[in-house]
Amino acid sequence: MATPLSASLSTLTTLITHCRASLAAASTSAASTSAASTSAAPPPASFDALAALHSTATLARAHITNLSVTLRPPITSGGVEKFTSELSSTIIPSLTAAACSLSAAAHGRALTLEARAATDSLLAAIGEYIAAVAGGRGDARLPNTGVVWSAADRVLKLRELGNGGVVERDVGAWAECVDDAREELKGWVEDEDLDGSESEGDEDEMEQEFWDRPTRKGRLDEATRKRAEEALRLLKLVTILFGAARKRRLLGDARLKEDVNRVDGIAEAAKNISRLVDDVGMAFYEDEDLEDVDRKRDELVKKAVELAELCVLGNQQEKDGYSAWFENCKATLQKST
Repeated sequence: MATPLSASLSTLTTLITHCRASLAAASTSAASTSAASTSAAPPPASFDALAALHSTATLARAHITNLSVTLRPPITSGGVEKFTSELSSTIIPSLTAAACSLSAAAHGRALTLEARAATDSLLAAIGEYIAAVAGGRGDARLPNTGVVWSAADRVLKLRELGNGGVVERDVGAWAECVDDAREELKGWVEDEDLDGSESEGDEDEMEQEFWDRPTRKGRLDEATRKRAEEALRLLKLVTILFGAARKRRLLGDARLKEDVNRVDGIAEAAKNISRLVDDVGMAFYEDEDLEDVDRKRDELVKKAVELAELCVLGNQQEKDGYSAWFENCKATLQKST
């Protein structure tokens, strides 16, 4: 026969599984909605979903901490059951409800998806903790508590970050990808092995396969070199644009703190640019097909122009001290096609 404690742990485990499934369904729905189509009505203003998420994550962190203290020998089943019961009846459902109540219209698509992902990680960490308790693995108590704390901290940071902070972090990561792609293309252009001769041996070939570094078929002709140098200048400009978007529209006094749709649009454009930068590089590396290079470059320029356009106006849809820079950047990009 199951003891009251084992039944309580089993109930909590089942609840966590159910809540994670609910979060996954909500995240799938949000992910399938583009930044341009987030016009659904936000939740009532009286309910602050982000504040509720912060509060319940704080409670979850505290309850797991207290549960860890209670699990130190000598263990009393009543004390353990008290905390697991509160997690099941109040904290876990409230945590899930708060995360699911966030909406792209009110909070931004990027923040909504990050909040649900962070909440899912917290639920998973709590689930692993409960599994360790149910399995009698006392030695896992402290390490698993640390995992829960880390997951809870990820949720707690969201209130300060906001949608703009999440997007700024992501754009920073995509900017690094663009810069890496630029360095890779630059290395490909400057490759000293200009004669296309065979490698020095099987060992070199094997090392090349491990690194997966792009190689050239032979000496670049004038047209290909010109396209590559143009592409390098374009990628440099894109890197500068990413930095300006982060510094001027996602951080600082001129950040777009009220226009969540435009912030989400910046995220979507930057993500697409990061992908298209790789496409431009591969057009050089795979076939050195200049028509394909031009097509990919034009697609990249189109998205970069879109990003610059999104950054032209300030928070109140007005021109400000940074508007002229983004307009000039946009014009320079348009001239590069």
